[in-house]
Amino acid sequence: MMKITVQPFKLPMRTRNVCYIATVEKRADKTEEYIIDIERLPSQFHEIFAGDYSPHTLQNDFYLFNFYTLEAVMTDSPLFSPGKEMNFSWLDLKEFMLKAVGGAITDFVAKYAPQAVVAIPVRPGLGKLYDEVLSENEQNSGYHYVSKYREWGIYVIET
Repeated sequence: MMKITVQPFKLPMRTRNVCYIATVEKRADKTEEYIIDIERLPSQFHEIFAGDYSPHTLQNDFYLFNFYTLEAVMTDSPLFSPGKEMNFSWLDLKEFMLKAVGGAITDFVAKYAPQAVVAIPVRPGLGKLYDEVLSENEQNSGYHYVSKYREWGIYVIET
């Protein structure tokens, strides 16, 4: 079992985004901090959803989230590098998604009331993880998982 804490976090270089920091302690010698970064859905993605949502909704009520290590944000490392060796198992990754990312998104939804939150993972394995976690937890979480976009590697929850 990991200890995961999530709290709002201000990043000077991301003033237009809403950010959270998740601290993950696997053991005393294995700790990593992750930034969960939530921004309005960039306009280049609006076309994907244009048949299902109005332009106003896409511009004002659709958000994209990403997460990356704090180390990557504060250094010149690529944002989507895996960071330190945390040796996450599949169950650890699911726990991270539920508690860290899910905790940040739950807080964001409570504060900002978006219509949808979108994830576009950079790695196929991460997409499989998103699909599994979203499918398994939809009924208990108060959101609707719009699975029709997963064939394009896009994961959408309506709030």
